[in-house]
Amino acid sequence: MDTRLAILVLLGCIFQLSTAQGFSKKIRVDDSYIYSPTRLNGLQYTGSWAHYSESDANGRYLNTLSSTAGEDARINFFFRGNSISYYTDTSPNQTQTYVRIDNMAGFRINNASQPFATQQQLWTVSGLDEGDHHLSILMGNANVTQFSFSLDFFEITTSTGDIVPSRLGPGATEIPGLVAEVTDDRITYHGEWMVSVISIMRYTVTPGASVTFSFTGTAVYYFATRGAQYGRALVSVDGGEGELVDLYLPPRKDLWQTLAWSKTNLTPGPHVVSVTHSDTQGKLVGLDFFKYTPCNNLGKDLNKLLLVVIAGCSMGGTLILLIAFTFYLFCRWSQPRPSENAKQDEGTPAEPIPIHPDGLKAAKLA
Repeated sequence: MDTRLAILVLLGCIFQLSTAQGFSKKIRVDDSYIYSPTRLNGLQYTGSWAHYSESDANGRYLNTLSSTAGEDARINFFFRGNSISYYTDTSPNQTQTYVRIDNMAGFRINNASQPFATQQQLWTVSGLDEGDHHLSILMGNANVTQFSFSLDFFEITTSTGDIVPSRLGPGATEIPGLVAEVTDDRITYHGEWMVSVISIMRYTVTPGASVTFSFTGTAVYYFATRGAQYGRALVSVDGGEGELVDLYLPPRKDLWQTLAWSKTNLTPGPHVVSVTHSDTQGKLVGLDFFKYTPCNNLGKDLNKLLLVVIAGCSMGGTLILLIAFTFYLFCRWSQPRPSENAKQDEGTPAEPIPIHPDGLKAAKLA
């Protein structure tokens, strides 16, 4: 068989396999990839944390490290992928950490008996579906007077190449719009509301307590935590008839920062959405954040343009891919074969996005 024809046949088989099964890709998320208004899928740190960079974090991935000795300190991260691994220092001064993925049973990591080393894998989980997932890491020892725990980076394996969640967290791709955090000046709390120490949420247990959000746009989305301790909320727009939203979920089915209610196709202009506790005393009703679609929604126009581009690429993409691969293989075929082995893939850092001026300071991804 002609060599060129054989290569084309091989490329066709490879393309079919890659389309059917996808190639696994490792993506590293550095500890400095911190949530901000311009980095919605970033790591959410709560409690007291120190973020080190450059010479203060030599030997760590991208020369950054985040560390804490706070008893209430926690990391929450939302992602898509079929596995995730946790990397950081090992040291006698590191305390036990408690890791939990989705609603699976938590796992305690005993790091205190290990000698000092950097970029060590302390925990991993595999076999996840390619849907949205929630990872939480917190202090596993109540006596934290002389101990700490840290994060260097996460490594996620995905067959889609995209780790941003579709329906969980501020970066949820299926829900477009801008984010209004719980501290936004346009959000007003009425009655008794409390600040969560384990997440970005604010919550109330008092019937009649409410929160309002004033915005200018055409759609609004209410994100909240749902679980066994949660009750019902009455949600209305512009003083209209309210809709009862049940935030209850069975035990061990909790969802954090999930879409609880939405209203679209609003008249362009100013609006006010209200969320009121409408259950018995002691039931939780919370707010993680609002998202809204502004009147001049450039994001929606951009999404339409991307769909057109993708549709066009899908028609000619296969031929372009085969031509490019064939040219690449012919170039490689004409060169001497390397004698040394290729280096192990260290993964691809998450795409860097400049941190918002109001966000936390951290080392810039490169």
